[in-house]
Amino acid sequence: MVGVIQFILAILAIPVVGWISAALAAVIIAALIVVNRTLYYFLNDILQDERGAGWMWTWGFGSQWIFRWFYVSFGAWRDWGWFVLMVVLRVWRAGGSRCHLMR
Repeated sequence: MVGVIQFILAILAIPVVGWISAALAAVIIAALIVVNRTLYYFLNDILQDERGAGWMWTWGFGSQWIFRWFYVSFGAWRDWGWFVLMVVLRVWRAGGSRCHLMR
C-alpha cells in the first residue's frame, strides 16, 4: 500500500500531471459545492412553506397502458402544479395469470 501511495505522489510530482489533477479536483469540488448549495436552497426555501413545514399535495391521477401521471405541488411552490409522468411495467407472477405492479 505504501508503494502505491509513493507511486501516486511521484506521478503527481510531474508538473503537467500535477496541474491537470489539481484542475480536475477543483472542478469536482466546485460541482459538489454547487450541488450542496442547490439542495440546501431547495430544502430550506422551496420545500418548506411559510411556517417551516414541508408537505406535498398530489391530484389529477390518470393512467393509460403503462403510463401513470399526476400533478404535485409542495411547500413554497404550492400554487404551481408540476406534471409527473411515470412508466410502470407490469410483471407476471410465477404460477399464475395475474399480474402486479413493481414497486
